[in-house]
Amino acid sequence: MANQYLSLSLFLMLLSFFIIMNGNSGFDDTKARPVMQSLSLAFSNTTTEQGQAPLDEIVPETHHGEGETLERIESLFSAHIPGVQAKRNRLGNMMRIRMPVRSFETGIDFSGLSSENENKQGSEGERGKFLPMLVALLQSQSSGVPYRMDMLLDVPDDPVSLIERSPAFLSEKTALVSSFANSLQSAGIPGPLLGTGLQKGENGFIDIFFRRDEPYEPAPGQEKGEPL
Repeated sequence: MANQYLSLSLFLMLLSFFIIMNGNSGFDDTKARPVMQSLSLAFSNTTTEQGQAPLDEIVPETHHGEGETLERIESLFSAHIPGVQAKRNRLGNMMRIRMPVRSFETGIDFSGLSSENENKQGSEGERGKFLPMLVALLQSQSSGVPYRMDMLLDVPDDPVSLIERSPAFLSEKTALVSSFANSLQSAGIPGPLLGTGLQKGENGFIDIFFRRDEPYEPAPGQEKGEPL
C-alpha cells in the first residue's frame, strides 16, 4: 500500500505541475500561425509537386522586423557610446539600453562639431553619423513600423519625494532629460516618438526603452477621446 500511495502522490504532483504550467501559459498568434499552417500542409490529403518541400508554401509574413531593427539600434549604441548595456524582453519586441548619462549626452551633442569635422574620417566623423542613423532606425523606413524612444533618467530617490525635499535638484534633472529630447527632436526624430521621465535608480545613469509605436485604437463603437 505504501508504494501505491507514493505512486499516487507523485502522479498528483506531476498533474498539478502541468495544470499550473497550462494556467500560466500564453498564446502567441504570430508564432503559432506558421506552425499550424505547416502541420496542416504536412497532414493534409493533398500532395505537393515533386521536388517541392512543404516549407515552400507561401506563408504570410508574421513579424514586423522588431528583432532586426532592435539589433541595429543596439549595435549603433554599442559602436558609438561607451558603457552601453542592452537587454531585450522575452518576446524580443522591446529593448532597454542603460548607459552613463555623460556618455549619452556627449554622443548626441553636436554643438562643438562643424560641418567640416562631421564629414572627415575618425572619431568625430563616426560621431556625426550616430544621430542620422538613429533617426532612420526609429522611423524604420524600410518596414514602415516606427519605434518609440522613452528616456528615464535615474535619480537617487523617488521623484515624488524629491518634490518637497529637493525641488531644485528635481528641476535640474527634469531640464536635463528634456534637453536630450529637444536635441533628438531637432535632429529629426518626431516628438510623438519621444518620451522622458525620472525614475529611482543609480545616479548618473539613464535607461532608454525602445518599442514599436502602436497608436491608440478605440474599442469598437467607441470614438477617440471618449472616456473608458
